[in-house]
Amino acid sequence: MKLIGVRVKRFRNILDSTPISVAGNVTCLVGKNESGKTAILEALYRLKPTYQATFRDIDDYPRWMLAEHRRSGEIEKTSPVEATFELEPADVDAIEAIGGKGVVGSSTHTVIVQRDYASQIHVSLPQVDERVTVTRLVDAAKLPDGLRATIGDHASVADLSNRLSEIEHAVPKIDSPTQQAVNKLQEAIRSQFPEGVTQAVEGLIVQRMPSFLYFSEYSQLQGKVDLEHLFDGKDLDPSQLTARSLLRLAHADNQSILALDYEERRSELEAAANRLTHEVARYWSQSADLKVDIDVEMAASGNQQVAKYLQIRVEDLRHGFSNRFDQRSSGFRWFFSFLAAFHEFEKQKERVVILLDEPALELHPRAQRDFLRFINERLAPKHQVFYTTHSPFMVEADRLDRVRLVEDKGRGVGAVVSADVLSAEADSFFPLQAALGYDLAMSLFNRPDSLLVDATSDFTYLTVISDHLKQFGREHLNERWRVLPAGGAANIPAAIALIGRQLGVTVLIDSRNGNEKLTELAKAGFLKPKRLVAVAEVTGAARADLEDLFEVDDYLALYNQAFGKALRAADLPSGERILERIREKEGEFDTDRPADALLRLRDKLLPPLKPATRARFEELFRRINKTL
Repeated sequence: MKLIGVRVKRFRNILDSTPISVAGNVTCLVGKNESGKTAILEALYRLKPTYQATFRDIDDYPRWMLAEHRRSGEIEKTSPVEATFELEPADVDAIEAIGGKGVVGSSTHTVIVQRDYASQIHVSLPQVDERVTVTRLVDAAKLPDGLRATIGDHASVADLSNRLSEIEHAVPKIDSPTQQAVNKLQEAIRSQFPEGVTQAVEGLIVQRMPSFLYFSEYSQLQGKVDLEHLFDGKDLDPSQLTARSLLRLAHADNQSILALDYEERRSELEAAANRLTHEVARYWSQSADLKVDIDVEMAASGNQQVAKYLQIRVEDLRHGFSNRFDQRSSGFRWFFSFLAAFHEFEKQKERVVILLDEPALELHPRAQRDFLRFINERLAPKHQVFYTTHSPFMVEADRLDRVRLVEDKGRGVGAVVSADVLSAEADSFFPLQAALGYDLAMSLFNRPDSLLVDATSDFTYLTVISDHLKQFGREHLNERWRVLPAGGAANIPAAIALIGRQLGVTVLIDSRNGNEKLTELAKAGFLKPKRLVAVAEVTGAARADLEDLFEVDDYLALYNQAFGKALRAADLPSGERILERIREKEGEFDTDRPADALLRLRDKLLPPLKPATRARFEELFRRINKTL
């Protein structure tokens, strides 16, 4: 059975989540803190929990409705969790094995399972055709000649049973073939369908329905675990349940742990620790120098030694020391604890729906990506996964179809869930924006032929004039370059740091002087010094903007076109930088507008460019291309 839909009603801050479509094998619930993400997982977990968990109206029913709905009886009518499952071929085969071929029809194979506040399960089936079950029972009974015709054709097993009772009363109480056949058929009905065919199919559905494994920060292992409490098995908290899973992974029940044979006990625990340590190393990029050790602390009781505590320690191979498990980083503890809990269910043939509440939250962003890889490679191929997050690093920008947004709309509406990521409020949408922004940045910078410039106007001048020079066979920007505006000179160092040491980038700057931050980045290995290209080295001035590559009359032609002016070179004060001279005369202006004029009117404005303007741009392109 595969989960395809979920709906939560009147559970904590949720009045009606609205139908939640399940995204294949991985569904990601994104939302702010206290939006209702955890409530959805906890309600779903109670449908069929791997460990004991029930609904309690005093804890779970919306508190502002509790008293009134207790009096009205509304709580008894409420099913806080509803799940829609798609029957797979094996499920249909199992149903038909007891009910007959076609007992649930062929048009739809979906079922709805609900659990109410009294923990009663309700199953809504497709139309059950009991006529095929009647046929199967009668065929299997191998009735004597003539009896089948006497029984007749019936639409339900109940009708068949009533007819058999009539025949049974009509036949003399002797050991006759007819009496034996009727008794055998009645016994088959009583043993296979004591409460009816529909009830038998519903029971099979509940049996085959996947269990739900819920894991949160409270499920993390502790460094020291009381074995007596663990073996007692009563009132175990989530952390102790994880410890019990760890022991089961080691095939260590209370008898083998209590055994005095140290080597036997030690070998089982070492095997479990090594197995989990290997898994951590495979999906944990933060450190490969950690090794987990599990042992049992013995204590004297009378004249004998008894197992008292399970001790979990971590050995740091890099620094040559060990300490207790709960003294390691919370991220490592979470990852190892989840592996211990998960391995108990990994080998089961039955499916488990894995519910992860804020997984990997305390991990480094790169480790969060590692855990996403673990979900995709290890969990999703065998089990369906629900996880909640508000971390952009736990959202895959190329798999937004997995995302469901959770928003609390206030007391009157409660928390609702939507697959329409574009309709969310800004705070809820922010993790998706951040994930998209990160992926976009990586895709833009993830090549060695990026040319980082100050502003969009620089992008326009470089690309337009490069195309113009290319037409005449002159030096132009190599086709490999991707020109990226940084949105301001102050953003260039941050952009270079974002790109990282592993990628190369060429940066266009006004001058090598006064760029201390870029010099520091070069020393730190983020940028090769030869990949700094200064415009001032082309113009021969101390500092220069890209606009200074234009002859003054050429740039004023763009400026005048953009602003409807008739400014001349003679009107400007003296100076080296054209932008400063215009600002001194005219005041501040939008430097993107002259570039926009060139872009729109290139056929008009490019031909009159003076040879000196073309030569300067050509020299700049030559210097840039040399850095490839």
